[in-house]
Parts: sequence; structure tokens; C-alpha cells
Amino acid sequence: MPKVISYTPSWLERNAPGLEFFTPHDRSKQTISSGTEEGGIVPKEASSTASRTIAQRGTEIYVVVDNTIRWTDLCSLQEAWREAGKKAPRSAAKYYRTLQVPVHEQIRQLIISPNQDLLAILTSHTAHIAVLPDSSHLGQLDERPIRVKTHTIGSTTHVLSQSPIVKALWHPLGVDGKCLVTITVDAVVRLWELDTANRYSFDRPALAFDVKKLAYGRYAEDDFTALDGFRHNRGYSLDGLDIDVASACFGGKGRGTESGWSAMTLWIAMKGGDIYALCPILPSKWQPPSTLLPSLMTSNTANLSILEDSDAPPEQRRQCEERLGWLRDANSQATINDPLEPCDTAVYLRPDGLRYIPKLQGPFNILPDESGDDMDLADIFVVAPKLDADHLVHDEDSLTGANDYSSSLSSSVICLTSTDARLYLFLDLDGVEAQWLPSRKNAHENELDSATQPALVFIEALDMVLHETQAGDEWPLITPDVLSSGSFFVTHSEGVLSFSMDSWLAQLEEELQGEEAQGIEIRLEALLKSSGTVRERILHFESHREVNSKIPAAIVLQDADLGYFLLTSVDDRPYAAVLDLPRQLQPNESSNGYADDSYETDLKLLPAPVARSPYQIDPVFSQPTSFSIFKESSVHQRHRILLKDPIRLSPSTLGIMTDAHRALSAETYRIGLAAADLFRRCENLQAQLQDQVADLRDRNEKILELSDPEHEENLKRKSGGSSRSKLEERLQNVHDRQIRLSRRSDDLRRKMGHLGGKGLSEKERAWIAEIEGFRKSVLGVSDEEKDHDDENTRSDDGELNNRLSEARSLAENLLSQVREITSSKSAAPSPNSDSRQASSVVQVPPDIRNSKVAQIQALLDREYVENFFPLSLFGSLKLSIPRPRTN
Repeated sequence: MPKVISYTPSWLERNAPGLEFFTPHDRSKQTISSGTEEGGIVPKEASSTASRTIAQRGTEIYVVVDNTIRWTDLCSLQEAWREAGKKAPRSAAKYYRTLQVPVHEQIRQLIISPNQDLLAILTSHTAHIAVLPDSSHLGQLDERPIRVKTHTIGSTTHVLSQSPIVKALWHPLGVDGKCLVTITVDAVVRLWELDTANRYSFDRPALAFDVKKLAYGRYAEDDFTALDGFRHNRGYSLDGLDIDVASACFGGKGRGTESGWSAMTLWIAMKGGDIYALCPILPSKWQPPSTLLPSLMTSNTANLSILEDSDAPPEQRRQCEERLGWLRDANSQATINDPLEPCDTAVYLRPDGLRYIPKLQGPFNILPDESGDDMDLADIFVVAPKLDADHLVHDEDSLTGANDYSSSLSSSVICLTSTDARLYLFLDLDGVEAQWLPSRKNAHENELDSATQPALVFIEALDMVLHETQAGDEWPLITPDVLSSGSFFVTHSEGVLSFSMDSWLAQLEEELQGEEAQGIEIRLEALLKSSGTVRERILHFESHREVNSKIPAAIVLQDADLGYFLLTSVDDRPYAAVLDLPRQLQPNESSNGYADDSYETDLKLLPAPVARSPYQIDPVFSQPTSFSIFKESSVHQRHRILLKDPIRLSPSTLGIMTDAHRALSAETYRIGLAAADLFRRCENLQAQLQDQVADLRDRNEKILELSDPEHEENLKRKSGGSSRSKLEERLQNVHDRQIRLSRRSDDLRRKMGHLGGKGLSEKERAWIAEIEGFRKSVLGVSDEEKDHDDENTRSDDGELNNRLSEARSLAENLLSQVREITSSKSAAPSPNSDSRQASSVVQVPPDIRNSKVAQIQALLDREYVENFFPLSLFGSLKLSIPRPRTN
């Protein structure tokens, strides 16, 4: 859970270049309300559309100010403030640039493409695409505005006479990030494959279909296309009931660590509370990560084998077979990467046929139905499930550098916000997979009726405001966190809240992946009921704001210079917070895996610092009065001379004073609110100062109790006890505990030393490898070792053993010859025998005999050194190696 370190930094406050970036050039030209209610109070109107007028590209931000787009680099603003010595320059215009775009309606949303080279600009009914210049070009010190190349999307589709645009999303699997999906209020989805060199790609969508027709569709051959232009029927229809779109989002961001179907799934939230899903939504050319197709092929093959062995409905088997066939068609085709443009991932073509329009899945049932009354939804955000590594055929290179951002849960978490400032969390246990309507030729009525309705598991409902608000007054917007997938921020009319689901996501995943199935339903029910999503208020907005002021969704970024930074703006005034980076380990777990809560306990004993948002002067104090505009626009020329003369009671003077009061009442009312807020802040500062003085007095008393003996004696006589003795007793207990822990640590260290010992050096490892080679050479290699050795090692196995066997055979032959000679000598006749027999014995000269004996002795010595010396060395090592038999 992020903690606030500091609030709006000094380089975004008054007299700083950051504040001028958010401020219009001439605030005196703002319109004057012609009618107010009693007392000058103007009722706050409900915001019926989302406002995302702040977009980021790294540390660069694009902000809509007075319906113009401004660009700046936050790091450059911070550096300019430091170089100026905390003295603002005369003009901060050189630190930002203005982008000129041909957009005349009020800009409501800014969305940057994944490759950060295109900017989608949305109004209530129109959509535009601006080609962003390079950062080096924007960073030039030039105050002149930049005219950027802009294309209008759907010149006959997204116009004022048609349905308003609710959301525009960049497809996560689009090639080069140039695929845009637009969703209108009347539930028409259009997919645009943009090409800056082809203007026709901005006029006609590559794919368009009507969700209302899909809701009642039965066969794939039905017509689901949306009518463009003036052919659209805007009359009353029963299909339009509860089909007004509130928001939409994709189920993933196209990362390699996410589940395969997530990036292809389009989630749609209706204003009436219904939730739908479309899968797959793909352009004609798509760019998946390397793990997507292998994981989907493996998982769907396993699912099909399970369905064939079980008594599954035929509709499920048909859908699984269609998914597997679709994946085979996509995987069998060759990639179409451009050789002139290097690309890390492969580009595929969408499989042909009628399966480019998916089946509408929903509305999802809520199990159990404890979410309360009907939800009037405002925004939707989906946490993508993680990729199951077991579904990969082989190890993928992309998984080696997996990002820590990947989800820790194998199921999707759907987060919804409603107009009554509530947050709803749901869990999709079954998962959304690709589904298509059956063909008219192959479909059967029983298969169509056997389709089950998808369901979501209700987890929790959280309030975002402390007091009750009127229905429809809020339009909360969700901003994903950049550091954790289980955390996000919600911007509403009173501030920015942070929500973290990390406390129960890991426990839920452990239960879902556990092997113990007995009692899992009870454990899951208890876990879901006790799931406490941590929420914390990050920013608090002022209670008084301008009429119809729209609060844009906050942006979050993490940079080495800025830190963990959150930014938004209200009434042309920035609100920011510098957050603390979350700990990578669990609160009760240290780096060695053992529980260590001493650090957390010590932190709890220390007084927690209170971070307070600094007071920012209300802009109403610095705005010029509107009386000059009133004189020029409302007072007739012949009556202006009366303003300089003494006041005379006449109908003309009464009319001028009445008009002046009507014009200045709203301005004086805003000044009164700002002055009252300043007065309340001053009173709060006095109360806080008194609390701090009282706290300081209490701490002083405690210090005196520990240091002053006389004060200790007085306290002992009054209370009958001694705080010093209690403190000494606590210190002695802590000291004894520390001694016990140190002894236990020493015992464990000695045991580990006996078990593991000192590590081997490089020379010892080389010596062991040499001895092992000698052993294999003498005794040969076993069957188990042969399975792990390579072919080169096998060719030298038993070389010395073979030579030893050969030497043994030669020795046996020599011994047999010696025995024959000795036996022949023993059987020889006496010396007085015949001289013929004596002459038959061959006589060998002494020199030849001596040379032969020397050669034999040298061979025997060599064999002894090569064979018997390693055996003696093994004996010294106490190795059980059998010695050769020498008979």
C-alpha cells in the first residue's frame, strides 16, 4: 500500500512554472453566469461522461487547458525551478509547448498509443488522431505553438448527429500500436486499422458490429454489421433497453506473462449494471507475444481431451474444437514481418471466415447475489490473470525476463465503479475464452439451448466517500498502478483513493492451486468474506469548486528524479503527491524467509509523521474582477456616464445597480467561500498547534520520569509505584531475550557448519575431477553414468582397464611358458645321458637374454606405475575399489 511522503511539490505551486502550465492565459475571459439561485449558490451538475484530459509519455504529459493541448516535461519543470533558486522566472511559457489541432468541440479524453507516437483526441461525438512530434523537437526553447498533423476518424460515423463516443482503446495486439477501438453509447464497436500514409483507413473501420444485434443473434450467418452515417435508425426500440454503454476495457495489455485470451477480450460495462465480454477481438494483422499461441494450443488440446472423456454437453465440445481449429489456422500460417523494419515479435493474419465477429458472452450472473441494488456503472478495469507456465510446450525466452508487474492470480478480477461512489470487485473463476456463434447448417436446437450463462463471483463492495451522496453525482475513474497489478487508483469528486488487493490475492491463489480439495468451498467462502481490500485517501480536493468542473483521471508514473508520482488537476490547479515505493517483501517476512516482525514493531513504536497538504491560495484571489467586462458588455454607452457622476435615484441607476449585483454576486460568493476556507484553515492550524504542544508536554513528562531522580521519587510517592523499575524490568527482559536468541543463533550456526562445511576451492574441484577421470579409466563407467555422459567421454571409457587386461593376459602367457620350461627341465635326463639330447637344447647368448629381461622389466614397471599406483592412491582415500587378481 503506497504511503504519502509529500504532497504537491514546490515547483507546482504558486509563482512556479508548473502552476502556469495548468493555468489559462487569460482567466478574466471566463463566462459570467447570468442566473444564480438564492444566495448566489449554483447547484452542482452531474458529470455524465468520463474526463481523461491528462495523458503521459514517460515523464512528458499532455494536458487540456482552455480546450488547447499543452505539452511539458515534468523533469524540465523541476530542474527549471531548482536552477532559478526557487524564484520563478518572468515567463514559464518556454518550459511548455502548445499543440494546435483542428478540434473545436470540448476535448474530453486524451489517449496515447502503445508506441507513444499517436495521440487519440476525443470529444463527445468526434475522434481525432494526432501524430506526435519527437521529444527532442518538443523540448526546443520556443514559445510558438506547434501545428501537428491530425486525422479525423469516421468523417460520417463519429459526428454530432450520431451516438456519443464512450471510450476509445488502443488494441494491445495491434501491429505497431496503430489499431484503435471505439465504443459508442448505443453499443456499436468499431475497429480501426490506422495507417498515416493512407487516409482511407481513417474514414472506414476495418470491423464494425452492433452489440445489440449480437445479443439476439443465433447463427454466424446473421447480419451484425452496424449502420454508419445517416442510415442509422434513431427511433425507439426494445433492444436499446439497458444497452447503454458506460465504459469498456481490454482484459490484458498484451504481455507475455498474461493469459492468452486476456488481450483479445473486450469487457463492456453497461449503465444498468450488466457486464458483457467479446472474445476474440482482433484486427486483420495482429502481433501476439511469443508465449500466446503455444500456451493456448497446449491448454485447448488438454481441454478437448478432457471433454471427450467426460459427458460434456455437445455445445462445449463444439466450441473447444472451434477454438483449437482457429488456433491451428493462426499457428500454421507464415509470419508477414516486413524485412525492412526489424521487429521483435511475429505478425500474423487473422484467420479468414465468418469467425471474425465473436459471440457475445453475457450478461454475467452474480454469484452470490450480494452486491445490493442495481448498479449504475461508471468505469471498468480488469486485472489480467497470469500465464500458466505448464501450458507451454517448451521454455520461452520471453519468460526469462518476466516483469514483476504480472498478476499473482490465475483468474481475472473485474473492478467496477458506480455513480454512487462505490467500488465493486468480482472474480471470474471460469475465465473468458473465444466463442463464436454456430453455423446455420451444423447447429441444432438442443445445442443452442444447452449454452450456460457465464457468472462472476462477488467479492466486495467498498464506499469511496464518507457521507451519502445523491445518485448520479459521481463519475469515478480508475487508473491502473504502474508498479503492481493488484493496485489501482480511483479519482472522484472529493479526491483520489488508492486500493490494494495484494493482501488477499496471494492467499486466494494458494487455495485455488492447492492439492487439498477437502473443505475448499468453506475456505474459499471464508476467504472471500474476510477479503479486506486496503484503501487509503491519497489526495483530497477542496469542497468548493467551479460550476460544472470536471476532474480528470489521475496519472501515475515512476521515475528516478520524480519518484513514485501521482498527478491530477482541479479547476486549472495541479494536485500531486509523492508516494513511497512499496516493499517487495511481505510485512511479516524477511529476505531469508523467516518471520521477522521486530522491524515492524519498532516502526509502530515510533511516532508516525503526519503528512499535510500545503495550503494553496485559491485562484479567485488572483483573478481580475469581472466588473470591467460587465461595463463593456452590459452597460449601454449612454448610461456609462452615470457611473462617474454622483448616484441619483432614477430607474436607469436602479437598473445598472441590479445588473451589477447580478454579475458580481457569483464572484463575491466565490471570494466569500475562499475566505471562509482560509479562516477555517487558520483555526485548524491553531488546534493542531495546541495538540502538538500537548503531545510535546506529555513526552517531556516521560523524559523527566526517566532522567530526573527527584521527579521519580515524587511520582513514586504519589502513585505508589516506580516507572523506572518497570522500565528497568522491561530492559532486563529484552536483554535476556537477546542473549537467548544469540545463543540459539550460535547453535544453529555450528550445526550448519558441521552439516555443510567449508566450500571447495577451484584446485580441489579440479583434483576431484582428475581422480574421477582415473576411476572411470580404470574401472569403467556404469550404466547410469553412460546415460549422462556424451559420446566423446564414452569413447575413452576403460582405456587403462583394457590395457591392464592385456598386460594380465601377457603375464599369464609368460607364466604358462615358464611353467612348461620348468616342467621340461624337471623331466630332463641325467648329465650322463646321450650327447645328442644335450645338443638338442637351444643355447641363448647371455647379452641377448639380459636385454630381453631388461625390456620385460621396463614394461612391468610401466604397467605397475600406470595401474597399481592409482589403486594405492584410492586406498589412501579409503575408497572401496576392488584390486585386480594377480595369480
